[in-house]
Amino acid sequence: MLNFLRKNAAESKLIKVFLGMIVLVFVFFGVGVFGSQVEWAAKVNDEIVSKVAYDRAYTNLDRAYRSSLPQGQSPEVIRSQALEQLVNTEVLVQEARRLGLQVGKDELRESIAAIPEFQVDGRVNKNRYLEVLRAIRMKPADFEETQQRQVLADKVLTLIRAGIHVTDEEVRERFHYEHDRVTLRFLRVRHDDHLNSVSFEETDLQSYYDQEKESFREPERVRIEYVPFRAESFAQEVTPSDDDVQVYYEEHQAEFNKPEEVRARHILFKIAPGTSDDEKKAVRERAAAVLQRARAGEDFAQLARDNSEDSTAAAGGDLGAFRRGAMTKPFEDAAFGLEAGAISDLVETEFGLHIIKVEEKTAAGVRSLDEVRAEIVAAIQTRESRRLALKRVEDAYDKIIDGASLADTAAEIGGKVETTPPFARGEIIPLLGRRPEINDAAFALDSGETSEIMNLDDGYLIFQVSERKESFIPELAAIRDKVEQMLRTKRAGEAAHAYAEEALAALRGGKDLETVAADFALTSEDTGEIGRFGGYIPKLGNAPELKEEAFRLTPEKPLPERVFDVGNETIVARLGEKVAASAEQFEKDKPTLSEVIRQEREQIAIKAFLDQLRARADIRVAGGYGDLS
Repeated sequence: MLNFLRKNAAESKLIKVFLGMIVLVFVFFGVGVFGSQVEWAAKVNDEIVSKVAYDRAYTNLDRAYRSSLPQGQSPEVIRSQALEQLVNTEVLVQEARRLGLQVGKDELRESIAAIPEFQVDGRVNKNRYLEVLRAIRMKPADFEETQQRQVLADKVLTLIRAGIHVTDEEVRERFHYEHDRVTLRFLRVRHDDHLNSVSFEETDLQSYYDQEKESFREPERVRIEYVPFRAESFAQEVTPSDDDVQVYYEEHQAEFNKPEEVRARHILFKIAPGTSDDEKKAVRERAAAVLQRARAGEDFAQLARDNSEDSTAAAGGDLGAFRRGAMTKPFEDAAFGLEAGAISDLVETEFGLHIIKVEEKTAAGVRSLDEVRAEIVAAIQTRESRRLALKRVEDAYDKIIDGASLADTAAEIGGKVETTPPFARGEIIPLLGRRPEINDAAFALDSGETSEIMNLDDGYLIFQVSERKESFIPELAAIRDKVEQMLRTKRAGEAAHAYAEEALAALRGGKDLETVAADFALTSEDTGEIGRFGGYIPKLGNAPELKEEAFRLTPEKPLPERVFDVGNETIVARLGEKVAASAEQFEKDKPTLSEVIRQEREQIAIKAFLDQLRARADIRVAGGYGDLS
């Protein structure tokens, strides 16, 4: 896991941003209990999780997913997550009260001040606080009540976290499990090398066909005719007024927040891992000399072209504009701490030494209506043209039910009936892509029957099944070449496997790998070092079973019990060597790995605790609000 986090640093930042957004959904839209007369989504013992709180949580969780994941998330998942988080908060609050825990005014004030969305230049700002609450349509008193509940719930979780401990030995064991490596020496027996030795009679071919007949079955297929009602076809009918634009701007203020940005250039002097102190000193001296020239007024872009070891060198070190969170922390702190036109001291990161020049700095704020007018017009046109497409498809559907044809409905919107090639269950539908809901509906309809209105990414469609082909098994004569090739390939693989087993038996008999390679006209190879995770093995490709076996081998027992089929080859392997990760690397990784293990255990402990609390509670969920996992 530690290795994964290092290799995916950029992605993990995106993940942290996304998780932060998810947390805010529930910070801003927590449970909220408003008395027994409130319409409820769930009841936990005698307390109500209100429909208002649920709707807020659902809406903002959906918005967080859409802004972070291109495909968003399914309504079922969002419903369950919203419900689960709200119920979890409620059982935690009730447990906190049972334990006599309380939240003082100073605690509440400090917890609100710590929320980054309320801060300007690292300090809580009252105007920003009120601005954010207005954007999410929440009164300060309601938010503070919700935040007080959240702090109370967090106190219970803090008690659980306090009981989690990780020993050095546990960290060492995990470290070696994740970082120790092995090498394999191996012989590869190619199945294709045995094709020419394969022979079979007509009766063999017929027998193979009879045995594998179902594998040759052609699936049931259908062809559909459909009329698409794409939103873009109706966009020209939508002309947003100035009032429409103004209302949208006011209702979506949070979307137009503009975070602090800088546009900068840099010059990088790389320092590779393992570089000696003398080499580091030489790099620092070279960087300091270039820094002195930059501060003396030489053209920074030209200095970057001549000296930078980064991919941006050709562009004069230009990094473009970026926000906080986009760069490594030391680089970010230095860049955002400079004024426009200023040049940094030498900044050290994991990549080496940087000289940074800020070209432009933009303060955080809200983009004006004039700045975003075009975006708003496009958003309204998208929304309204989709609504118009829905109205037109509903009207067309009613007419088809009354007897109109698909061609008639297509003509009314200036379109045409489109026809797919035949497709099978679960297949991508030609012209429409992967549409499981349309695929399922097509196979549920009879020929000529009309579908319900179906969703497309950019609109809707109605279709009819125009042709249905039943499943069948072709006669041997029709697919003879295919069957013959499959039988030949199967027999060649069996011959190669048997040949490899003979080679393994020779190794077990005491011969070394080179001798066996010569005896069997094969070539011995070495994988190089192999890490534990994933199925990939250098020179062999995806071979998870062989990799798993490799880490079970020992110098005392260097041979596996069997040979391994990998693609179109059979592999005879033996242990090369076991390579232990270094003690120096352990000391370097120990703090981070210890924290990873602690967080894993925290998650397990918290989940188990919440499961216990929920099992003891009387929890009722109103219909349509999802399920608790």
